[in-house]
Amino acid sequence: MTHLQAGLSPETLEKAKVELKENPDTLHQDIQEVRDMIITRPDIGFLRTEDAFILRFLRARKFNHFEAFRLLAQYFEYRQQNLDMFKNLKATDPGIKQALKDGFPGVLSNLDRYGRKILVLFAANWDQSRYTFVDILRAILLSLEAMIEDPELQVNGFVLIIDWSNFTFKQASKLTPSMLRLAIEGLQPITTGRSSPSHPMPSFPGNLSNRRAMRPPDGLSSQRETYSCHSAALTDSFPARFGGIHFVNQPWYIHALYTVIRPFLKDKTRKRIFMHGNNLNSLHQLILPEILPSELGGMLPPYDMGTWARTLLDHAYDEETDYCPESYTLSVKDLEKDLSPKSMKRSQSVVEPGVLKRPEKVKSEEENMQPLLSLD
Repeated sequence: MTHLQAGLSPETLEKAKVELKENPDTLHQDIQEVRDMIITRPDIGFLRTEDAFILRFLRARKFNHFEAFRLLAQYFEYRQQNLDMFKNLKATDPGIKQALKDGFPGVLSNLDRYGRKILVLFAANWDQSRYTFVDILRAILLSLEAMIEDPELQVNGFVLIIDWSNFTFKQASKLTPSMLRLAIEGLQPITTGRSSPSHPMPSFPGNLSNRRAMRPPDGLSSQRETYSCHSAALTDSFPARFGGIHFVNQPWYIHALYTVIRPFLKDKTRKRIFMHGNNLNSLHQLILPEILPSELGGMLPPYDMGTWARTLLDHAYDEETDYCPESYTLSVKDLEKDLSPKSMKRSQSVVEPGVLKRPEKVKSEEENMQPLLSLD
């Protein structure tokens, strides 16, 4: 075992070996193989290339060097192309702070039987007068950035439970099929969506198809009310493994929304979405009630919505000093700078030409809209 595996329990070490093909004898070589590919993308500013950082991308892609580098490149490219999305990405940002206080996301203290961290979203808590859907996504992204520092979670991953109890039709009218898709296929890394005229995402009838119902916050010019729903190819841009998304107590209009987007989801994503409805017993067969709060039919007290918000706010987040750990946020100024190929050591690594190269023309904002996280 190398120092890079020091944070893993014996059980997780074995899991990494069996499921992810992680080999301590070749770990440094694996990391260097990915690092050597950086020269193939001089258009991207790779702000972090240390061993521990690259390792999480290898784990997310089961030590496939090329796929790990693709994920690493997409991680930084998305941030480079969407600077406003990551500006002031910290718990003290007003929109993020309010979303966190309302439990977006909630993070349970106990792990499931597979060692995965459980995230919960109580949809009815969304106060649309104070923060937007984009604020919720930013809060979730910030939370994942914090949690993915844990090597145990890099190997074991996450599960998500969305409780739709008391989520009104009025609240649902602010959702569109593409937004729900963004939250589903997006709750694992943000990816590139390409227009596919032959397979357009249909509009949902009535108020639910009103794409202008939700207005983005000031400054988020690239995150407009229309989200891309045409995706011929999706590549992840966050190194997290999601084992499942569970819908509980969903009303008919949420089920209808999901029915619209389901044909357009990847097969792997569809297989990991569980629609439980009011049948919490089916949820408990997968996630034990002993570790769930009472709202989800569990044996624990009701979930304190402010628990995770306090964790982030108390974790070196100070509005006066404007301090935020590097792993939780990226400097917009640094992202804007160009890295010269001359300043980077050339590698002999071979990458298929054009596969990872950015197109010469920048795609429209709608086409560039991508989900934040994709199912592993």
